[in-house]
Order: sequence, then C-alpha cells, then structure tokens
Amino acid sequence: MRKIGFVLSMLVSVSALPAFSETIALSGTVKDSVTGKGLSGVKVSLATAKDSTTTGSDGSWSLVHSSPTGVGLRSGSSRAVSGHLSLQDGHVVLRYDGHDLLGHSQPGASAATASAAAASLARSSASAVDTLLVSWKDSIRIRYALTSYSATGLQLTFDTSSPSPFKLDTGHFTDARDGQSYKYTKIGSQTWMAQNLNYKRSGSDSGWCYNNDTSNCSKYGRLYNWAESMDTSSTYNTTLLNASSPYQGICPSGWHVPSDAEWNALVQYVDSATSGTKLKANSLWDINTGTDVYGFSVLPAGNSNIDGTFYGLGNYAIFWSSSENDGASIVWDRSFYFYYAYVRRDSYGKSTGFSLRCAQN
Repeated sequence: MRKIGFVLSMLVSVSALPAFSETIALSGTVKDSVTGKGLSGVKVSLATAKDSTTTGSDGSWSLVHSSPTGVGLRSGSSRAVSGHLSLQDGHVVLRYDGHDLLGHSQPGASAATASAAAASLARSSASAVDTLLVSWKDSIRIRYALTSYSATGLQLTFDTSSPSPFKLDTGHFTDARDGQSYKYTKIGSQTWMAQNLNYKRSGSDSGWCYNNDTSNCSKYGRLYNWAESMDTSSTYNTTLLNASSPYQGICPSGWHVPSDAEWNALVQYVDSATSGTKLKANSLWDINTGTDVYGFSVLPAGNSNIDGTFYGLGNYAIFWSSSENDGASIVWDRSFYFYYAYVRRDSYGKSTGFSLRCAQN
C-alpha cells in the first residue's frame, strides 16, 4: 500500500503556532448590478460562523463575529490539540500518536527546522476564513470566499432580475437491491449521490463499518476496498482491471463508480481552490466544517486499513475513482481534509477501505 510522503515531522503543540485575529470584522455595500443602486433588506451571513446581518436603506452593512473558525491552524482554537505536525505538498498536516493519516509510523525530524517552516506554512494555510453569503428574497445570490479576518468596503453586486444560479437541484432515489434511500444533487451537468454508499455485497467481501460499529455505516456509509467498490474479484486489488467508463461496480442500477476525469470535472466546476470547503458538509467535522454550497455533503468518514485498523473519523474522507494509476495496485482517489480548503487528487493502494460516491449514468 502506498504511504503518504511526509517531508518533515515534529511533536509540537498547536498553541506554539502564531496567533491569528480572534475577530472577523467585515463591512461593505450590496448593489444591483444593473441599476447601480444599493439594495436594502439583503441578508449577508457567514456560512460557517452562522452569523448574519441585513443591509440598510443604501445597501450598506457591517458584520463582526468574535469566534472565527478558519482553515489555518491557530492558537486560541476551541480544539486544543497536542499532536504531530508535518509538511506535505506545501501545507501543514496534523498527525496523531506518531502515525500518519493512514496509520503508518513516521520518524521524527529536527524540531527547530520544522518549527520555523511549520509556523510559516500555518500562516499561509489560513486561506479560507469563511464564506460570505448574500441572500435576496430567500435565494443565495453571492458566495464570497473570505481570505482575511478583516475586510472593509466590500462591493458586492448581482442582477436582481435574473434567477439565482445557486438554487440546488436535489432529490432522493431508492436502491432497489436493499430499499435504502439516498439523496442526490445535480452539479453542473453531473448528478452525484449526496451520501456515501452503504450497500452490503453478498458474501464475505462487503466492506467495513468504521470501528466495526454498524451505526457508523448508517451515518457515514461503508468503507470498501477498490475491488469491492468495482464489484469484482479481490484479485484485482493487485492486478489491472482496465475498467472502461462508465463502470457500474457496486453502485445501484443507473449509477456508476466515477472516473478520475469525472472527479476532475466536478472540482473544476465548483472552483478548485475552495472546492473542499464548498463540497464538505457543515456538520460532523471535528473543526473547519464546510459550507456545503452544492448539497454534496462530504462527511469525514475516515478509512480502514488492510490490518483491520481504522483512522480519521471526523478529520478526513477519501473517495475511490474507477481509474487505475500507473500500476496494478494503485488507483486515483479524491481526499477531503479538515485542514485543506481544496480537494486533493491522490492515489493509494487498492486494499485500503475508502468511501464511495456514485455518479448517475
């Protein structure tokens, strides 16, 4: 199984990192883009902090929130963490108990060297403080990703005569195999399951519930190795399947295991820089919940390892694709972490247990 490559690692308390502002202070004006006039009665809110205000007669507004929940690691966090930090692809990564996110032991490195680099990266990793929502007549018209705790004079405009581009197109369908109901959401030209698959295959190869607790399957869906997600022999966890797309796999009739290209299309449509925040659910994450702009509702389901251990519940979610990557035992996947605002494109060994989201044919 492929390990995550960590460049530096150290043992350090989060409180050792530089402090960020403890208050979000914003102000600005909302105008009609056609007439140029200020709009009164417009709701301006913070998606994650869940605070809001309403514009005045001239469209002006101000919003102050004292407990921001930014992406960056910062002192004063409500989650007092003492654990491992490492640097990965230019980002600060949090580890627990001397293991990486998939449970592999990691050696230590120079704390002095790593500390300076980690502090610098932690400062830059606070790229998404929150998402500002502008609502007009009960419809969200603007979603603005905040990159600073303080912003004055924000000029927000939209066309009041046009329909909202952010109206969710969602619904439910029933898996005829076991009668389970799943929510779906349409994003651009694609339609995705908005919940993780929780189908138990017949026989012994049917995936895992996190910590072998069936209540976690009900909440987070099942964790499948790749061959299980593709509904094929376990021999394909170590040999090439060369599946063509769309490939149904274990998905319900009319749905399929998404390809690497389909995941790429989703992330690019949503906006690759903040796609993780926009696609994550706004609950069950330990910290840095998402804004769930498109109703995709990614939950931090963690993963299972081939040795029967489980890691990451509340911290991350990783999803299979149908696309193998330059080797018999490696597959492209998509990873959502609490400390990243974007979606990572990774590749891992087929024998690991990850979540599955199906795409409609």
